Amino acid sequence: MLTVTPIPISIDIADVEINGTILKRKATLFTMTYNQSAKYLVLNWSVSFFADSLGFYGRSLSEIIPSYSHESIADNNTFVNPATGQILIADSTGHYSINYMGQYDWFNMMAETQPLQIHDMIRQYGMLVTNWEK
Repeated sequence: MLTVTPIPISIDIADVEINGTILKRKATLFTMTYNQSAKYLVLNWSVSFFADSLGFYGRSLSEIIPSYSHESIADNNTFVNPATGQILIADSTGHYSINYMGQYDWFNMMAETQPLQIHDMIRQYGMLVTNWEK
């Protein structure tokens, strides 16, 4: 029997400062729901804290600071650049300066038409998340 060691989907996210102490954080994928009927993709992440060791990840602080869950949702209420998947922000009149499409439709198009490394795609999507608070 072939044995493969699973590689967790994990990304480094922005540090936080609490009472002058810098804490490093990582987000690790917990679950993914790809609902084609409702047209959304939900990624549930577990966010963990680590000591800052001169800008590098030190020891886990899980015994002191519990991890928490964070949900990111890709649906068609968010619009993206069809060529790159980059999230677009409307101008002051509510318009976009380029052609756009719904974020779920973009993920669906990519999954249908491109040879993908899914774990890399999930990591890239996670890196676009700007708010990692509870």
